[in-house]
Amino acid sequence: MKSHFQNALIKGTLILTLSGLITRFMGFFYKIYLSRLLSADQLGIYQLIFPVYAICFTLFGSGIQTAISQLVAKYRSDKTKQQHILLTGLFLSLCVASLLSILVFFWCEPVSAYLLMEKRTKHPLKVLSFAFLFCSISSCLNGYYYGNKQTSLPASTTLVEQTARILFVFLLPQKLSAFHAVWGIVFGEGLSALYSLFYFLHFTKQIKTTGFAVERIFFSLQSHIRPVLKLSLPLSANRFVVSLLNSIEAVLIPFLLKDFGLNSKEALSVYGIFTGMAMPFILFPSALPSSLSVLLLPTVSEASARKEESHIRTLSEKTLHFCLLIGIFSTSLFFFYGFDFGQLFFHNDSAGMFLRTLSFLCPFMYLSITVSSIINGLGFNHITFFHTCIGLTLRIVLIMFLIPSNGIYGYLISLLVSHLTICFLNYHFLKRKMQFSVSTKKSILYPTLFSLLIGSASRVMLLSIHNLYISLGLFLVGTLAVCGSLLSDSIWN
Repeated sequence: MKSHFQNALIKGTLILTLSGLITRFMGFFYKIYLSRLLSADQLGIYQLIFPVYAICFTLFGSGIQTAISQLVAKYRSDKTKQQHILLTGLFLSLCVASLLSILVFFWCEPVSAYLLMEKRTKHPLKVLSFAFLFCSISSCLNGYYYGNKQTSLPASTTLVEQTARILFVFLLPQKLSAFHAVWGIVFGEGLSALYSLFYFLHFTKQIKTTGFAVERIFFSLQSHIRPVLKLSLPLSANRFVVSLLNSIEAVLIPFLLKDFGLNSKEALSVYGIFTGMAMPFILFPSALPSSLSVLLLPTVSEASARKEESHIRTLSEKTLHFCLLIGIFSTSLFFFYGFDFGQLFFHNDSAGMFLRTLSFLCPFMYLSITVSSIINGLGFNHITFFHTCIGLTLRIVLIMFLIPSNGIYGYLISLLVSHLTICFLNYHFLKRKMQFSVSTKKSILYPTLFSLLIGSASRVMLLSIHNLYISLGLFLVGTLAVCGSLLSDSIWN
């Protein structure tokens, strides 16, 4: 049984990771393309609408998707019951998404003026409202497949969505604004929703013969609406609070940058460079822990239901070791090459400096992703919610004091402190609950020493031969060799 769990987890993680790396790679070039077509302040406007998107997705998609995933994993032997759960979640999600679409469409002006404090976000918000229904369909179907540990649809859906978004914007006239870029989001979500529906109906045989009859929908709602709501409402409420705190943070940054002495255009430009250029680089390696965390939740839930604590403990040790390696070597990569990446991809010194400073976030950010997923899988969603709220509240308090006096670097300090706090709280709780052990030498000391050695050696070579690509290639080859050696005794045994 343990072997089955582990093989399914590794296979699913590899599929999702490959898909995630491809889509993030595509997203890199898309962001680079956008940064050269949009002015820095238009890029800031484009990034500023995403807090609204995140809040709405939390209400219509995030909690319901997780509830579907957990319930489907619980009833893996009963396909009919699984499909009833999916129908129930889909119905609820579409209802909430429809209501939110109407509200955002007609209230975009007060939202832009009083919540985002930037009137130029009005029209992009109105366009964004059309994406909600499409996104709700995709998220519910992805939750169904995550629960079955089948990552083929979720992986391919992200590729379809990203490809459609890029092609749409690429085919538009070269002079773009944030308004046009948001239409790319709508087109990508719409095409991915249609693809998801076609995939599900084509490969699920029972659906092809019985169809979505009205009686079946009513039966599904009557039988499963209570368990779906019981799981999704606390999750949605928790994530709504988290999204709200994130949104407050996002809105405060450009506003507080004005107190630092920047005008409105300069503040949006700095915010656009930070969120649209630097952060995507930092988040790129998180495709690995993110893919792992998506599958960890149903896997841990299933193992917890079977009372297999030793397996959960072993799983925790291996995944944390893996995420620490990824985080430490990512820190080294962005610290030694952050400035070069900023120049190479964006021709922007600020992006490079942000990358170097943000590099220290990587171990804590990546570790928190998987630790939170394990804790949620054990049924302690309220713990991760509480810890996240503590970290985000601390971050908001810090930025209110630090940004007016230190500018965007005050936000970078706040970001590091809050992620460190969340990571420590989650790790401490999980360690106390599961009594696992992580080798300090193999997971922290050795990776840190090797990453510093490889980074320093590759930089010396860069100074000698003045070829960034060869130097970076040496760094990556050395990193893969060391990580492979450190992982060989952990992942496969």
